[in-house]
Amino acid sequence: MNRKLGHLHKLWIATAVILGSSLAAAEFYPVRELAAALIIFSVLFGTTGIALLSLILIQEAALKGVAHIEARLAQKHGHPVLRSP
Repeated sequence: MNRKLGHLHKLWIATAVILGSSLAAAEFYPVRELAAALIIFSVLFGTTGIALLSLILIQEAALKGVAHIEARLAQKHGHPVLRSP
């Protein structure tokens, strides 16, 4: 009879360990998933921000270049030049 109780006791301990580790993993899994999502979205938003900033800087440089070319052509042909502030 003692053998059965010892075996039953080990079975209960194994069940408790499995259940406890399952609950711990269930609590840790969403945290890990949220951390991974945070990293992924940070990289995506950072990349998008850098791309938009690059486009804005290219647009500003092109606008200044066009204004400079327009001013030089107007001076060459004797037309009055309106300068932007």
